[in-house]
Order: sequence, then structure tokens, then C-alpha cells
Amino acid sequence: HMNEGHAAFLTMERARQLTHSEGLTFEEAREAVRATTLFTTHTPVPAGHDRFDEDLMRRYFSDVSSWAGVPWETFWELGGARGEAKSDTFNMTYLAMNFASFRNGVSKLHGIASRKLFRSFWPERIESEIPVGSVTNGIHLPTWTAPELASVLGASSRPIQPDDFADPLTGELLARFWRTKQEQKAKLLDELRLRTRRSFVQRGDSPLLLDRTLAGLEQDALLIGFARRFAPYKRADLMFRDSERLLSILSDEERPVRILIAGKAHPRDQMGKDILHQIADRTRQDGFVGRVLFLEDYDIELARLLMSGVDVWLNTPTRMLEASGTSGMKAAANGALNLSIGDGWWPEGFDGKNGWLIEQSRAYESQELQDQLDASILYRLLEEEVVPAFFERAEDGLPHEWLSRVAHSLATVPTVFNTDRMVLEYTERAYTPLSLSYADLSKDHMAEAKRTVSELNRLRRGFEKIEILSASVGDLTGLEVGDPVDLRLEARIGELRPEDVLAELVIGHANGGENLDLPHAVELSHTEAHPDGRHVFEGRYAPTRSGRFRYGLRIRDRRRGDFVLWA
Repeated sequence: HMNEGHAAFLTMERARQLTHSEGLTFEEAREAVRATTLFTTHTPVPAGHDRFDEDLMRRYFSDVSSWAGVPWETFWELGGARGEAKSDTFNMTYLAMNFASFRNGVSKLHGIASRKLFRSFWPERIESEIPVGSVTNGIHLPTWTAPELASVLGASSRPIQPDDFADPLTGELLARFWRTKQEQKAKLLDELRLRTRRSFVQRGDSPLLLDRTLAGLEQDALLIGFARRFAPYKRADLMFRDSERLLSILSDEERPVRILIAGKAHPRDQMGKDILHQIADRTRQDGFVGRVLFLEDYDIELARLLMSGVDVWLNTPTRMLEASGTSGMKAAANGALNLSIGDGWWPEGFDGKNGWLIEQSRAYESQELQDQLDASILYRLLEEEVVPAFFERAEDGLPHEWLSRVAHSLATVPTVFNTDRMVLEYTERAYTPLSLSYADLSKDHMAEAKRTVSELNRLRRGFEKIEILSASVGDLTGLEVGDPVDLRLEARIGELRPEDVLAELVIGHANGGENLDLPHAVELSHTEAHPDGRHVFEGRYAPTRSGRFRYGLRIRDRRRGDFVLWA
């Protein structure tokens, strides 16, 4: 089970071991490795996938033929997309995918983004058929749930489990959770005071500014946490798009709001470092001093305190650029409510009652205009929903509307977004099926692996010789839902048998791009075989919905769908 980057080289070592221990050819060893290899991608942008020049690769792998039994040219192709001309670079993600039989992103949205990103690796398939699925990340609840809060949930003398969150808290138990949460908040504020004083003294900063900063750390304030890597797409500066409006939210003495920001930028990410510096400078400006705090030296201990002490967890990435994100899951396990852009894991977790969604779909092509819109929605949610819900208190002093959301969040987020569920999903969907596959392949000294490679080579040779002679779809003029359309494809399939191939219509709604919306595949039956090698496949399709359609006819192999030829 590997991710993008240098981990992909393990596939070559595993193949090498099999060629030496089992006497397999490289292709046979590759098939055996493929049967037991998973690839999980964690980044939805091309820049996150390593590529190396040929000179660098030759420096370390020029002897690959001697230890892996594979020519340099074949090895280089493993770092390229299928069917493309020789690439100028070796793509580590392509190497991983060439050896993997299970591939996934780390949220459902990330699966969609990955299929789009890896479209060039499978150029013969439509986007929805790209074999990259998703297993949404989860967190280890015993690590990230504060012991004091876990005790309220019934796990005082053992590690907390997902089931401990399942029953929504009510009555006195919910009130006890609130009181314990306030204790966690006090611990966080005490630590922040200690760290802030220390950092001011160490850098010789103004005592007057320190006093004003510490004065803002109020126990009764609504605490909003924002802590993550300062990559530009995470938009840590989005909340400052309209400074005056933000200040009006923060400066209400009756309903004080504080924003706690922490994180680090990659040393080579200049844009990220610039954003971090700008935010740190903001916290020293009049109006923001003591109301927005940048927390230095962010580490795991501070992360735990933040997760357990804040009331709201804010996440504002650019849509489709957050693979999953897990900080919001950790905050939810500690009774914080998520206020997040609809990206990564949150669209799967949000149900309308367990936090807030800052829009899910993109409205503008212009990122500048989209930033303005997202910031405006963020301010509106804070002004009209988040802040009022937190500060509206009943006669008993409790914020009942707020606590209702907290109870619902505890019952719906940690119960799903945890490592127990995640590992079980990997086990059921990947580890177990791949283990069984390897057991079959490895019988009788890898006899099945050898047969599989022989069969794939036969199919490859056969598809190189397939010739589609004609393909037709009946008249679509005036077609109504339910009206049948005749389909016909005629081809020479050479040495292949009709049962080796699948002729089909692929049809879906046109969306203005290369992909199809709601695609549907219709199999054509083999109806004629002629002495001169011609074969006819026919079928009928009755559309079940109206609209503008795009379609095509193709032939692919029945075994795995590795070989595809479009008419």
C-alpha cells in the first residue's frame, strides 16, 4: 500500500525479488506485484506528483536490466502514460499506477478530481471509467479526543471507540459535556497566554502590545480555530477579504469572537510564507490585536489543545484542491462545529445540522470573484447563524441551539470519519480481495501469473490487429424517451474470438467538455461471423431520459478492459 512519490520504487524491488526467487519474467513478476498493490493518492494537483528527468533517473537506474531483467526502454515506459510517445520525464505516480490494481483518492470529491487529473493515463476511457475510486480518510479517535471529553462520552477507563459517539447527548449529560468543554477552553487559553508571553520576550517584542494581545483571550468569547499548512490554495487569508466587516464581527463587546490561527509554510513555498507573514502582521494592527492571534511554534501538543478548546473549526480551501483534510474531523470529535467550504471530506460529513457549509459549488471562473463570494458567505454565516447560536442563552445559562448542533455533530461525524471505518473499508474493498487474488496467482509456482501474462499478451497482439469496418447508430431525429434505436458495429478481430471482446455503445449527456454526464454502456450481441474474418455486433437502445447526448461505439476486452478501440 503506497502513496505518490518515492514509495513507488518498492514495486520494482518486489518485482526483482520475484524474478530471482520464482524465476519469473519481469512481466510475470509485475502481474504478481500488481495483484497485491494499492496506490492511494493524496494530492489533486499535478505539482504534487514527482517527475524526474532522464539524466537523473539514469544516474540511479541505468543498471535496471541487470537486477530487474527489464530493458531501460521498458522501465522508462513504466513512468509514462499508456500509449503516449516517450515522455521527457519519469512520473512516479504513473509508475505506481502501472503496478497497482486498486487506486483511490482520500475522499469522494478527491476521487472525482483524481479521475480528471489522471485522464491522460487512460486516454482510451471516458472520465467516469477511470479506475480510481475513493476511501475517505478518518482519524484515530483515542489519539485526538481529549480524555476529559471522552470520559463524558463513557470512555473514562479505556480508549474511546466510534460507538461511544453514536447516541446523541441530551439533558444533564449534554450540560456536563458543555462544562467540560469550557474547562478544555480554559486550558487552551492558559497555554496560549504562556506561549505568547514567552515568544514576545524571546524576540524582544513590545510589552504594551503583549498586554493588548493577552487581554483579548476571554473565556466567554466564541473561539474559532484555523490551523493547517500555509499552502496558497488553503486560503488562510480569505477571512480578511473585507477587513471592516470582519472587525465588526470580532469587536462586538456583547458577543466577542476570537480567531486563533496556527500553522507553517513549506520552506520552498514563497507564496505560502508570504501569506503567513501577512496574517502575522495583521494580528499586530489596531482592531485585530487580541482578536486575531497567530500562534507560533505549532506542534502536535498545541494542535490537541486547539481541537479540544475551540468552538468552531474553520476551513476555507479552494474547491477541488483539498484532497480530504482531517483537522475538522479531530475538532468534531472534541465538540467543535465545522464551518467549512464544501471540499475534501466535509460534503460527505455535512448534513445541514452538524455545522455549516460555505457553499459547495463554484459560481465564478475568476478565482478573485469566487474568493469575494466565499468571503461574503462566510461573514453572513458568522453574523446570522454561528455567532447568534453560540451566544443565545436560556435561563439555565446554556446555549441550547448550539448544543443541539454539537450533540448532532458528535453523533454523526466521529462515528463515520475514524480510522476503524477507514481500515475496515480498505480491508473489505482492497486488502482481502487482493490477498485472494495473489493466492490464486501464486499457486503451482506462480502458474496462474504466467497464464495471465500470456493471455494479456494474446489480447494485446489481437487488439493491435482489430479493424473496425463500420459503426452505426439509428436515426436520432425526433427521438423520444423510450423509442428504440438500432446499433450495429462490424469489425475484423483477427485471431481474437468473439467471446474475447465486448462491443458496446457508450452514451451520456453532453456537458460541453470531454466527459459525459450520467454515462451508460449498452452491450451489443455478436450476431454474424463471416469466413473472411468479419464479425457483426448488433443491439438496441431505448433512452430513458431526455436531453442532448454524446455517444460512441467501441470494442474492448472482456477480461479487464485494458484494451479499448473506438470507432
